[in-house]
Amino acid sequence: MSSSSDFGFRANPLRQLGWGAALGRIRLEQLCFWRHRQRAFFSFLMPAVLLVLLGELNRHRVVGGLRVIDWQVPGLLTFGLAAAIYNNLAVTVTEQREAGILKRLRATPLPARAFVVGQLGSSLIVGMCLTAVFVVAARTLFGIGLPLGHVLAFVVTVLAGAACLAALGLAVTTVIRSAESAVPVANATYIPLALVSGIFFPGQGGPSWLVSATRAMPIRALAEALQACFVAGPGSAWRPERLLVLVGWTVFGGFCAARFFRWAPTGSTT
Repeated sequence: MSSSSDFGFRANPLRQLGWGAALGRIRLEQLCFWRHRQRAFFSFLMPAVLLVLLGELNRHRVVGGLRVIDWQVPGLLTFGLAAAIYNNLAVTVTEQREAGILKRLRATPLPARAFVVGQLGSSLIVGMCLTAVFVVAARTLFGIGLPLGHVLAFVVTVLAGAACLAALGLAVTTVIRSAESAVPVANATYIPLALVSGIFFPGQGGPSWLVSATRAMPIRALAEALQACFVAGPGSAWRPERLLVLVGWTVFGGFCAARFFRWAPTGSTT
């Protein structure tokens, strides 16, 4: 049995997806996620805690005529989605692969696509829960409402960002060599990028080359698209150029994941 194949898509072109199996995998992954209390806390609740702490510190602080907290909510939401979707997916799939779970699953009747849909679906549910908490908390605690006319742009942006982060989360598993290195590698690929992307404070600058580089990255693209949904004027909530960046990274991540994904543990010859 091959240890890597395009998620089984080309190897089994006539295999049915099996929505019942996929829904079962989503349910199983959800149960595993919420039972792992530490992971749930740091990938889901920690961004919410940061929202409360930074919001209280900057509730009345104004920069350039804009409350800092108005800028921070979309940035913290972006950071939270990256933790809940990208980081969690990368760590979970790597740990399952290195423990031999994925290899054993490939020997069962479970369609490979059902497993992938289960992982993506579970990550999307966590991301949507996080988004709902952020929107409600921002409105309740800091009076930051999402304009009714911006709801569609917001939903499309969140879904585009979630898809992008999920694709990249699966892609990064192809370069992680062990379960022990999953967390540090995943953290090292998005936390520094979030810090230098200027998504937490308005007017945060840096060298021109760094600004240009981060604008091509998915973290900043998602944050700026979400910021437009919260603080832009009527009719200005859509940021198609930022959404195109997310689509581009989604295609790239999906291609890398499909091409190089491994079902067997690192070093396995079967």
